[in-house]
Amino acid sequence: MDRTQHYLLFSYAATRENILKSSIGDWIQCETCKASVMALDSGMRTQVITKSLEEFGVLVCNQIETQNNTVCPGAVGEMGDIIVPVLANFLLSPDYVCSRILSMCDPVFKELDQDTFVQRVLADKPDHLKSNDFVDSLYTTLKASPAPRKTFKAAHFSDVHVDLYYTPGTDKNCNMPLCCRQENGYPRDPADQAGQWGEYNCDTSPAALTKMFEFLRDEIHPDVLFWTGDMSAHSVWENSVEEVAEVNNVVARQIQEMFGDSLQVYPLQGNHDVWPVNVQSFLEPNEIVQNLTHVWNYWLDENAIKTFSKAGYYYQYFELKSQANKKFFNDTRVLGVTTQTCNEQNWYLWEVLSDPGDELAWLEAVLKDMDAKGEKAILLGHIPTHGCLRAWGSRFQALADRYQHIIRFGLFGHSHDETFFLSRSVGAMNASKPIAFNSILAPTTTYQGKNPSFAVYEIDEETMLITNITTYFFNITQANLGDPKWEVYHNILEAYGMEDASPQSFHKFAQRVHDDEQTAMQLNMWNAKSGPDGPSESCDSNCRRGAYCGLVTSYTDVEAECNAMTGNGYSRRKDPHSFSGFTGKMQRMFMFSEDQFYEFMADPWLERA
Repeated sequence: MDRTQHYLLFSYAATRENILKSSIGDWIQCETCKASVMALDSGMRTQVITKSLEEFGVLVCNQIETQNNTVCPGAVGEMGDIIVPVLANFLLSPDYVCSRILSMCDPVFKELDQDTFVQRVLADKPDHLKSNDFVDSLYTTLKASPAPRKTFKAAHFSDVHVDLYYTPGTDKNCNMPLCCRQENGYPRDPADQAGQWGEYNCDTSPAALTKMFEFLRDEIHPDVLFWTGDMSAHSVWENSVEEVAEVNNVVARQIQEMFGDSLQVYPLQGNHDVWPVNVQSFLEPNEIVQNLTHVWNYWLDENAIKTFSKAGYYYQYFELKSQANKKFFNDTRVLGVTTQTCNEQNWYLWEVLSDPGDELAWLEAVLKDMDAKGEKAILLGHIPTHGCLRAWGSRFQALADRYQHIIRFGLFGHSHDETFFLSRSVGAMNASKPIAFNSILAPTTTYQGKNPSFAVYEIDEETMLITNITTYFFNITQANLGDPKWEVYHNILEAYGMEDASPQSFHKFAQRVHDDEQTAMQLNMWNAKSGPDGPSESCDSNCRRGAYCGLVTSYTDVEAECNAMTGNGYSRRKDPHSFSGFTGKMQRMFMFSEDQFYEFMADPWLERA
C-alpha cells in the first residue's frame, strides 16, 4: 500500500470513529488530505503516469475508432499533455479536492450562483423591453414604411475546413475519417478516385474555395463579408499548430488579393482555429490567436486587435467599403464573441474558476456603453449558444435578454447545418418569448456528405434588420462531371414560407417543423444542400420535437425543458467535429452522460472564499 492510500485511510477512519473533532483534529484531517493529494499530484505529473494514461486512452479509442490505427495515437497524444497538467493544477489540487470534494478542510471556494447574476443583469430592464417583442415590433414598423429602403448585401461563410493536402485522383473511400490525400493512395478504379472539385468523404478542395471567392467577387459583389471560423481540415489526429495557422494565413491572403480594399471583412475564430482542436487556455497568450492578430489587422482596427489578442473576442464599429456602398456607421458595432469560452470540449476551461478570458464582463460593459449611446449590434459567434456550458450559457442569455434592443441578429456556424436558433427571454419555456434570430450557416466544407454553401443577407441600413436571405451552393457531383458552378440554392424566406425574417416568423416555421413530418424532412435536405447526408426516410414525433426545441431555444436547460415537456428523449445531433461519433460511443461504453461529465469538470463557477 503506497503513502497516499495510508494518508487517506487514516483520515477517513479517524472521521468515522469521531477522533478528529477538536480544532487540532480538524487541522490534522485537513493536512492529511492535502498531503495525500499532493502525493497523487506528484505521481500524475510523472512521464510514466502520463504515458500510461495515454496508452489507456489509445486502447479505449481503438475499440471505438476502428477505421485506422494511426488516428487514436495521434488524437490522444495531442490531448494527453494538456489534460493531465490541467487536472493536476486545479481539479486535483489539494485545496479543491480537500475542501470542495471531500469537505475535509474549511471552504476555500465560494460558488458564484448563476441565478444571482441573471437577476442582477435583469434588475434594471426597462419597461419598454418587458414585453420581449422589441425586434418583432421593429419588423412591424419596417413593413409599414414606404419602399424602397436603403439596404446592403452581407455575405457570410463558415466552416470552410479547406484541406491544403487535397489531391485529385487519390482514394476518396479510404479507411480514415478523412480521405483524398496522397497518404491514402491512388486507386485504379475511377469510381474510387477523388474528383477535381471535391468529394463527400473529404474536406473542401482549394479549387472549390477559389471558385467560391471568384463567384463572390464577380457575381455577388457583396458590401461586407462575415467569416465565422473553422478553417483547418478535420485531420485532428495529425495536424499541427503550424498547419492550423497556415490555413488561416492562406485564406486571408486569398481574400485580400481578390478583393483588396473594396471589401470589409469581420472574421472570428472557431474551435478548429486553435491547436489542438477545441482547446485554448485563457491564462496565457494563445499562439494561434496571436498569429491571427497579424493576419486580420488588414481588416480590424487597432482597438479591436488589441482586445482580440487577449482572448479572441472584439468589437469594431461597422463599416462598408465596397465600390457601390461606402459608409461608416457610428451607431452600429460588430461584436465578435469567442465561444471557446463555453466550448464543453475545451479542457483548459477546467483550470479557470469563472468567466474565461473575462469575456462576459467585457461584453456586459460594452453593451452598457452601447445602451447609453443608443447603438445597435451585429453579433458574431461560432458555436451556437445552446451548445454552450450552462454556467456561461445562462449568463449570456441574461445579457441577450436585457440588451435585446441592441443585438439585432446573430451569425453562427459549427453545426454544419443550414438552420437557426432563436434567442429567448429569460424564464421557463412556456413563460418566455423569442427575442432575436440567429443564423446557423451551412458549411463550405463537403465533409460528411454536404454540398458546400454560403449565404447572402440583405440588411436594412437604418434598423440593421435582415430583410432577406439567399443561400448559394456548389454541387460537387455536377462539378466533377464537368459543370463546376456556384448557384442559388434557395431563398430562405420563400422556402420556409415566411413573410419576413422576424423572430416570430421563424418561430412559426419551427412550429411547422414540429407539426409536419414533410417539413422536418425537407429541413434536413436543406441542411445538406441536397448532398448525400440530406435524405431521410422519416421524422417521427420525437424527431420533430427535438428539431423544434433546437430551433426555438438558445440555452441548453431551456432546450432540455422543451424536450421534457412531452417526455421526448431526443437529443441534439452531436458535434460533427467529433470524428466517427467518438464521444457518443465512449459515453455509451462507460454508461455516463457526456454532458454531465463536461458540466461536472467545468462548472460551477467559483471564487476563492
